[in-house]
Amino acid sequence: MDWALSPLVQLGSLGVLISVLLWIGRQVYIGNLIPKAQYEALKAAQDEAIQRLSEENKEWKAAYLKAQSRADVQTEQIGVLLETARTQEAVMHAVKELSK
Repeated sequence: MDWALSPLVQLGSLGVLISVLLWIGRQVYIGNLIPKAQYEALKAAQDEAIQRLSEENKEWKAAYLKAQSRADVQTEQIGVLLETARTQEAVMHAVKELSK
């Protein structure tokens, strides 16, 4: 490759400087390069949002587990009530048969 034909050589030092400055400006414009203070602020905001969502997730999980345990107790109590109703029905039929 002939170095004299390279675009960098043809532009010269001022052209390379302008090209680099334009590239940096483009990177800032599209958001790839941001100031450190702004980056730290964005990172802190994201960390805060993650922490808040994590706490909210824990609250929802606790509420779900509480509702699940209530449903289990309710199922057990309904089973006891059904067994009581079956026993009561059997007793009533037995009383009815004995009264005949």
